[in-house]
Amino acid sequence: QQSQTVAAGTNLDLVAQRDTNQTSGRRWLHNVGQHISLFVAGIKDQIALKLIAAKGKVQVQAQSDSIEVTGDQDVKITAIKGQQLWNGKKEILLTSGGAYVRIKDGKIELHAPGTVSFKGGRHDWSGPASMHPPLPQFPKGVCVECMLNALKARSPVAATTPGSA
Repeated sequence: QQSQTVAAGTNLDLVAQRDTNQTSGRRWLHNVGQHISLFVAGIKDQIALKLIAAKGKVQVQAQSDSIEVTGDQDVKITAIKGQQLWNGKKEILLTSGGAYVRIKDGKIELHAPGTVSFKGGRHDWSGPASMHPPLPQFPKGVCVECMLNALKARSPVAATTPGSA
């Protein structure tokens, strides 16, 4: 049998007392109308959730709202072979211990309740310069017609615009 479809009119529940495994030779797609939630109770001092792409990039977008990343302890962001680019159309704000660096409206504010030190073999205090990197563009909306057609066809893929599936 080349394909198999599992359908339910209301709910589809898969329950295992131990492990659940899914394997796909090509793609693993989930199209969801309202909400996805992943929760792991975890084991202390062990990795509870991994998202790894052995090849290709990882892209996370919130196309109409904010993204929050919070860690009870450290939050670490590392670029092994490249660079980190932080773009904010309105503002970038770094804070710690009452000190902050704010980049906003073409200005940089540097404030600290304690000492601010600049160290280097040379300091270049040249005149003004600016850079305006492009920000990503999001689709204007979800193609409801595409979602309904995919559902009727029992297809796992729903496109963002008509004819792009």
